Amino acid sequence: LMQTRLAAVSVLAVVLPFVRTGLCQSYPPGVIDVPGTIDSIPGFRQIGSDTTVNLFDGGRIGQSFWLGNFDGPVANTELNVFGGIVGVDLFVFEGAVANLLGGEALDGVNAYNGGSVNVFDGVVGYELSSLPGSNVNIHGGVVGRGLAAANGGTVTISGGRIGRLFGRFPRLEDVPYPTRSLVVESGGTAEVLGGVFEAPVWFWQGSNVTLHAGELLLNGARPNSGPVTLSEGDVLTGTFADGQTFAFAPSALGDDVNGLNLVDVSVPPIDTTPVLIDDASDVAPAGLRAGQSLTVNGSGKIGDFFTVVDAAVDIQGGTIGGGLT
Repeated sequence: LMQTRLAAVSVLAVVLPFVRTGLCQSYPPGVIDVPGTIDSIPGFRQIGSDTTVNLFDGGRIGQSFWLGNFDGPVANTELNVFGGIVGVDLFVFEGAVANLLGGEALDGVNAYNGGSVNVFDGVVGYELSSLPGSNVNIHGGVVGRGLAAANGGTVTISGGRIGRLFGRFPRLEDVPYPTRSLVVESGGTAEVLGGVFEAPVWFWQGSNVTLHAGELLLNGARPNSGPVTLSEGDVLTGTFADGQTFAFAPSALGDDVNGLNLVDVSVPPIDTTPVLIDDASDVAPAGLRAGQSLTVNGSGKIGDFFTVVDAAVDIQGGTIGGGLT
């Protein structure tokens, strides 16, 4: 299996030594608008119970911002990112919640020991981690490479784009999985209900990953009901409930899939009307399903990581994004 070819260094080995030694100055309880209440939050700061920070356009939170602490739970502790920038190393501890609804959180966002991170929009940089007892939920937005569920952590993906390569690795040595979109370690859990994967996935042996999709095909045939492990040459395709197509393939795409649980769900009816994308304002479908066809011409454009499953694409002109599958 492909897992044996790479060093299986858990994200815990990178994150926990820093967490245990970090020291932060606390803010008093209340609602803190940035900018508004204060212009910015400098590095190495912390909030505790009954405290909410709202980050807006033009605001910034510095490096190593803690929601709660390592030693015990907090209550009513929340960070809401509507805009602005969150610096590297955001830690969300037990009882705390971070909601990204816009803006950008730079590298190293970590939910730990009962903390929760919810991504609805905006951008998260490299290494978004669900550590033991925590939850990371991706509903939308863009997430960089190294999204990981460690042993005891849970990741749920229902939308968004996962595994974006931003062209920068400022701390490459601290990113455990720089070539992977989603990694689920042994003992980690992931529920995949949607999303676009812009880099290979890696589901370790002993992980608990469930894929919720329709039109599932393994090498062109319906897969068995049991867990699926992909070998060299295998191709698993399907369609999420929103109509987004996907493909996992060890040889062609570099995916490493072990013990994947499959749940069949209803998907929208297939519309076989030929699609013409010949103007920059035309909106391409989420992907192509069996029997569908698409022509690109003129100033038309297909975005990055467009997946075609048993369908036809006629490229007569226009612009084709990277990662066409």
